[in-house]
Amino acid sequence: MVGPCVFISRSNLPSIIYAELNKLPIEIRMWKETGGPMWSKQASPPREVWVEMFRNCVGGAIVTLGDTIGRSLINEASKLFVISTYSVGIDHIDVKAATERGGIYVTHTPRGPC
Repeated sequence: MVGPCVFISRSNLPSIIYAELNKLPIEIRMWKETGGPMWSKQASPPREVWVEMFRNCVGGAIVTLGDTIGRSLINEASKLFVISTYSVGIDHIDVKAATERGGIYVTHTPRGPC
């Protein structure tokens, strides 16, 4: 059985995020092939990476505005408890699907990144 982990979809988030996560007894899995700004859909991991992480990562995902998390991906997320987006808005995440699936919380940065 896989222990608790967090999947991070970008390697260029502020370092404080990684510093805080490294204090926790969790595995951090990160998509390191960023190749662009956080809002860029082209820099988002390919679908097969999302499916792999959502099927096998017991815990959460930290995503950005450039990551579209739709119903089909959420349906693959049998072990996911939280999707946290490093953005003010959440329109790139199917919150209704997360709610219907049950047990997946969706969080965001309501006042913008600090």
